[in-house]
Amino acid sequence: MTKKFTEEDFWEEGAIGLDEDSVGVVKEAEEKNVDDAMNLQMISIRLNKSLLADLKELAGLYKTGYQPLTREVLARFVAGEKKRIYNSYLADKMREERSNAESADATESLPDQKKTA
Repeated sequence: MTKKFTEEDFWEEGAIGLDEDSVGVVKEAEEKNVDDAMNLQMISIRLNKSLLADLKELAGLYKTGYQPLTREVLARFVAGEKKRIYNSYLADKMREERSNAESADATESLPDQKKTA
């Protein structure tokens, strides 16, 4: 059985889209539409040359650009840090509640002392 190739296959294999005829400058309005649709904000950042080279190398291995890879790396880091901070906060609250409950139990278990005259 022979495989039926789709246009997507040709793009993915690089059979189309890699020549100069496929490259063009995007109009500013189109670029803004893409940024808005993807909720992207252009920033400027300085990275160590070796880090940038590593990002580009990894991007090549993953068959993506280094900028989308950098966004993914940052998104994963932020999600992990938020989770770590939330878990730490939650653990602190649980320790505090346990401590308060133990203090309340200790206070309730003390016998009532009455003064006699």
